[in-house]
Amino acid sequence: MLTMISMAVPTALSPAVTLGETATLETVEFTPIGVVEDSRCPIDVVCIWAGRLAVTFRIQAGRDVLFRTLELGGSDKVPGGRLEFVSAAPEKRSVGTIALGDYRFRLRLVPDQATDAS
Repeated sequence: MLTMISMAVPTALSPAVTLGETATLETVEFTPIGVVEDSRCPIDVVCIWAGRLAVTFRIQAGRDVLFRTLELGGSDKVPGGRLEFVSAAPEKRSVGTIALGDYRFRLRLVPDQATDAS
């Protein structure tokens, strides 16, 4: 008889980091290295389309060094789990631009699940 045990998988949430800063989640390090696109709808405007924020990250997991462009709200598989781009600050406004040094990003690592079969 095969028994599957389902357990909640803990996730790690990074501190907020700016371009060039490195954060570590479990065994995965990530560094945001560039804002590719920020077409998000300003918070003080009504938009038809929400827009998107895409950021390139340097990711190191063990000996693997990867470069991935993630969209806010998106994720990608990395060695050891799935890296999710969960938040960015500041919010975009209709007046003014966001200086590159003002961006802050937070990611979450959802580790690979181990299957326990009895």
